Amino acid sequence: MAIEVPFQVEFDIPHGVELTPAESANIMKLVGVRYASFMKRRFDTFSQGGGDWKPLAKSTLRARDRKVKKSKKKKTQAEAVVANHSILVDTGTLRGALNIGATGTGDGAELVTNVNPQESSVTMRFTGKIHPPPKDGKKKKDCKGLTIAALAAIQHYGSQERNIPARPILVEPNAEQMGKLEDLIRRQVKKAYETR
Repeated sequence: MAIEVPFQVEFDIPHGVELTPAESANIMKLVGVRYASFMKRRFDTFSQGGGDWKPLAKSTLRARDRKVKKSKKKKTQAEAVVANHSILVDTGTLRGALNIGATGTGDGAELVTNVNPQESSVTMRFTGKIHPPPKDGKKKKDCKGLTIAALAAIQHYGSQERNIPARPILVEPNAEQMGKLEDLIRRQVKKAYETR
């Protein structure tokens, strides 16, 4: 599962001067990291009910509440209930996978950049590592051999068969965020020229 965000940014280039491949790559990597930060903030907002994701079903909330009561972790009951009522947050694996090159969560997002800043793009995608089994040791038959990318796709597009509503995870930046990313490209290009 992946999303590509294209950029077409115009800026003044001094005659006869070009960015080196390394300069271009560094600029687009920075843009990609900022885009990933936007995705994580959006995920956190939406998981707390601040977006258009469908709320969790009452049966899911009851199951999570039972799980909290059985847990021996040192969280207070109130903290555990808030965490377990978050949309798409159960084990933390999917949220953790939004970190570029994340480790310890079973997977990480991969960032691919096209390094021509004038007609560039950033692609963010989940890699194909296997989703870790639940920490309680019980294997869910639905998750057997499921990759993080496949799990993200099920949640992103929804599944009528499993009664899962679509909750888009990887999306294009909104207009405000896109403007900020384009401004970042312009500033970084200008900085690269001025430091020569």
